[in-house]
Amino acid sequence: MMSLRALPGFPSRTAVVSTLLNPVNLLIFIQLAFLGIGIRYLDFNVTFGEILLSVVCAVVTELAFSNSELLAGRTRTVKLFFPSSAVAAALGIGIFFRATSPLYFGLAAFIAVSSKYVIRVRGRHIFNPSNFAIVVMVFVFTSSTTIEFTQWGNNLYILCAIAAIALLVALRAGVIVTTISFFASYTVMLFAYMRYSPLIFSATHYGLLSPSLILFASFMITDPRTAPSGFYRRIMHGFTIAGLYFFLDFVGIRYALFVAAFAVALANGLVRLVAPEGIPFGKRRLPGNAPIFLVALVLSVYGLTTVSFEHPPVSPPSLSFIFLGVESSDFRS
Repeated sequence: MMSLRALPGFPSRTAVVSTLLNPVNLLIFIQLAFLGIGIRYLDFNVTFGEILLSVVCAVVTELAFSNSELLAGRTRTVKLFFPSSAVAAALGIGIFFRATSPLYFGLAAFIAVSSKYVIRVRGRHIFNPSNFAIVVMVFVFTSSTTIEFTQWGNNLYILCAIAAIALLVALRAGVIVTTISFFASYTVMLFAYMRYSPLIFSATHYGLLSPSLILFASFMITDPRTAPSGFYRRIMHGFTIAGLYFFLDFVGIRYALFVAAFAVALANGLVRLVAPEGIPFGKRRLPGNAPIFLVALVLSVYGLTTVSFEHPPVSPPSLSFIFLGVESSDFRS
């Protein structure tokens, strides 16, 4: 008896597993699971209807841009495919973005996908679509939209499970270096800054086990199409976003984490425009993200120097606060 796998056109088991473990498809599955758990059991301030609207708008926008020649009447060929990247962008918006009306979710999804086609440098988009749309929405519609970080509670088992899953997906996608670099830099600067100015940073530290922070570091800043490739470039990328975040938070910029990712993507895109092969340095070329890395290093050191001059050192925060952040009931050890 012939097995189904032997039938013409029927994918083999290896092909099916490979498709399921594709980083983008795996990301979609994880995002759906997290949103389902969050809405059903953790009282996320978002509805399934808003998520569905976001996904539909993202898919329609992706297909419309992909069939732009058809819409312009220059061809009769219709391109139909599963726009996995658009779905992932819409679900990413659903995890972090909150608004007073579902229409904002549809608009955010439209902006996210449109940015891939409209804002391009040398044939490639420069912004993570979800991050770009979220930043645009929260600064344009300031009274109607926001970013939600504290929505996961403080159950240690749930936090550790989400962290493990997110890091495994980042590992599977080959971008774990950026995530580790970000967290290492974030942890060092957290201890350094809070040694002198705990009142500034304690309100915006959500904990090293915060799923929102882990998802941001695992998915939002690691997009292979927009983030730098290469081991050392990815290390610099993780540090750059962490360092710029602490400086922006120090000077009072709202949504500093997302703004930092936005600014780094913009800077890297400008460098790609003027120096696509890297920065000339004698007979060698520096990585394209070296300038913004140096800027972030200088700004983070400047911020730390400023707070250390203005405030005397204090005892470090408790481990509970370091890992659970504002969800912790214990600030000092």
